[in-house]
Amino acid sequence: MKELKNTAVHLPTQVEYDEYIQMCEDAGWKWCDGTAPKIGNVWDVYKGKTCVLVKNSFSHGGLEHYRIGLNVLTLHKLKALNNMKTNNFMTNLITKLKHLTLAEPNKTFVKAGLMNVNGNWTDEVKDTARTLMLEEYMKAQDFQDKMLSIAKVEE
Repeated sequence: MKELKNTAVHLPTQVEYDEYIQMCEDAGWKWCDGTAPKIGNVWDVYKGKTCVLVKNSFSHGGLEHYRIGLNVLTLHKLKALNNMKTNNFMTNLITKLKHLTLAEPNKTFVKAGLMNVNGNWTDEVKDTARTLMLEEYMKAQDFQDKMLSIAKVEE
């Protein structure tokens, strides 16, 4: 999982909290006090307003607190940004492309698993493209938010 500077994830349900904590555990992340992610359950403190920072040595707080000065994402958006499948897919894709011969260029995309025999892109390619577009959207949104905050200060 990638760390996201100045970003928290909003976890309105115990199920989403548990899933995010598992993601942190899988990434080898720890709480800011050095304890393992599954030690304790801060969802009981903030309930539907629970937010946790998206970084190693993470901390927690309420939604109102983290909305001030931080990007707050849903777990769905965070997973799309991190898209753990994308990294594995890209690694496998590069490996496949290295082993392809260019003797049959029309079949290259099919052999690489990028396209099916009907000439349609595979779901993995479509998911990767969506993830890349979402990352660009988030960057643009962050830039727009910064410009709006600068404009408010200048008023």
